[in-house]
Amino acid sequence: MQEPTPDPTAIQGFDQSPQVGTVELDRYCAGCGYNLRQQAVRREPTTKLLLCKCPECGAFEPANQATTRRRSWFAQFVFLFWLAWIAALGGILAMSISALVSLSIETGDLLNETKYLDKAITEQTSSGEREINFQYQLRALDGDRAFQLSAFLFASLIVGMGLIAVACIFLPHWKRRGYTLLALGWPIIALIAFYGMVANDYYVLKYATAGLKTWIFLSPLLVGLLAMAGGLIAIRLARPIARLIIRIVIPSRQRGPFAYLWLIDDKAIPGTVAAPLNKAASEETALPDDS
Repeated sequence: MQEPTPDPTAIQGFDQSPQVGTVELDRYCAGCGYNLRQQAVRREPTTKLLLCKCPECGAFEPANQATTRRRSWFAQFVFLFWLAWIAALGGILAMSISALVSLSIETGDLLNETKYLDKAITEQTSSGEREINFQYQLRALDGDRAFQLSAFLFASLIVGMGLIAVACIFLPHWKRRGYTLLALGWPIIALIAFYGMVANDYYVLKYATAGLKTWIFLSPLLVGLLAMAGGLIAIRLARPIARLIIRIVIPSRQRGPFAYLWLIDDKAIPGTVAAPLNKAASEETALPDDS
């Protein structure tokens, strides 16, 4: 009977060796590109080298490069990189809040119409008396303004989805409740900014009718609620859509840097096949019995 050829990636007794740690950094398998972070580190029984085993293809990788202390200059570079990364995320949040405030203003002003009075009204100002012959009132919602209103509300939904999608993809260490709190919380900050601006200085409100004032105060609530709804939708769809795009545009062997999008949701990376715990043993089991 022909003896089976030993698999060079198989090490007898490795899986039974005691675990001495885990891979703490992003480290990708040279065979299949799998991210080995958080994989068990064990000592090879013969050479006593620290190794970790890829759960996808069964190949072994040295673990010392992923567990040794990084040089100080590299640590400083990483610190500066994280500062820039945090600043970028903060800038996205600030732009989202600014966009929502702008949408609230545009939505509130959409149905604003100037009505000229038949008789001028005398108004007392700090510089004396003056006469005004106009008033702002609520305009009817016709076809053109209905389209504009729909566009503003849809934009609010997209802004909410975009911000939370960025958080779901680029802040994978968060819990689901963290994304939910962000989705519900940041529109409230935008609404507070809007109402603070309106309360302090908003010329239209000074000469607005009761109906227009009601619209100006309630329409931003609709904008904020849609932004919240968009964020909650993004929590469900952001990662699946990102994974679909990656599968379409990136070959399977080059998906290593994006493997975390599957790992954080406990999903298998497409294009890889899980290897048995002991490939040599499985090959021996598969041989026909000649006896």
